[in-house]
Amino acid sequence: MTALFLMTVMGPDRPGMLNQLAALTHQHQGKWLNSRMINLEGQFAAIIKVEVPKSQQQQLQEALMETPRMHLQIHDCHPEWSAPDRTLALQIDAKDQPGLINDITSALTSHGINVEQMECHRVASAEGGTLFTAELALSVPAELDPDLVVMELEGLHSHLMVQRL
Repeated sequence: MTALFLMTVMGPDRPGMLNQLAALTHQHQGKWLNSRMINLEGQFAAIIKVEVPKSQQQQLQEALMETPRMHLQIHDCHPEWSAPDRTLALQIDAKDQPGLINDITSALTSHGINVEQMECHRVASAEGGTLFTAELALSVPAELDPDLVVMELEGLHSHLMVQRL
């Protein structure tokens, strides 16, 4: 019998940090099923789905929580959640302006769309100013036309373009 849980990890990035977590998981006969990791400005952040024998779950979680120099949280995993009826991947490019992410996420939420993944960047443009770019993975209700979503997002601002990936 196995147990599933999610762990979120944050801390100053350093060599061996990831290996320390992997070694603890391995020592308790666990394995990582899925993970997302990033280094931003020298800070490491990750979310990791772990499978471990039920008999080792508590010991593994306690060992992980004692890991020095990391902020770690354990979260219940809900495997009963089902996959979305439709996924939609978009790239959004726009002239940067305050409130842009708020406007985008508000439009998506109004249609019952869930943001599964979002990566965004702001970069300096050759003409001066800043450009915003984002890649999104979305869970879209089956009855919703993806072209409608694209049109609505493009209508948010005059210098915003949306591309389906």
